This record gives sequence, structure tokens and C-alpha cells, in this order.
Amino acid sequence: MPESDPRLVALGRALRKARRARDLSQEAVGQRAGMHPNHVGTIERGTKDLRATTLLRLIEALEMSPAELFADYAPAGEEPAATEPGTHPQRSQPPA
Repeated sequence: MPESDPRLVALGRALRKARRARDLSQEAVGQRAGMHPNHVGTIERGTKDLRATTLLRLIEALEMSPAELFADYAPAGEEPAATEPGTHPQRSQPPA
């Protein structure tokens, strides 16, 4: 079996964290997103590559914005982009 892509694992981890923070089951999220709960589980484990539209359906089912989800996205060994709700890392400004 091929090794999971660490980026997909990190994305799945962020989705699972958001789902649990909302006290929702995989079944509830699947029902809201129009997909089988097993599909939600494979995405959360990072073993399933997903289309952008599938990701957006999950984000909508969790009633959050893409920015909120990606604030908790961090590949293995890295810190999330934002550590507190509503904060964002400083971005360097392009040269004028």
C-alpha cells in the first residue's frame, strides 16, 4: 500500500478537528455533505485524495470558511498557520 501524502493527512486532521469541535459524527457530516460516512473517514485519515468541490462540501457541512479550516492545517512536524482563532501569520510584503 502506498504511503499517504502528508498534505492529505494534515488536511484530514484539520477536518477531523473541526468536526469534533462541532460535536458532529462522521455520519452527520456525511449526511450534510451528501456523502457516505466512510468517505468522510477516508478523507479524515488522509488516505483519499479529494476534489476541490468535495472539500468545499465538507467545509459547508461544517459551517465554516476555507480560511478557518486552513488556519488549522499543518503538515507533520509543522505548526498550524494560525495558533489562535482570528489570527493569521505575518506575511512579508512584496517589494514596492
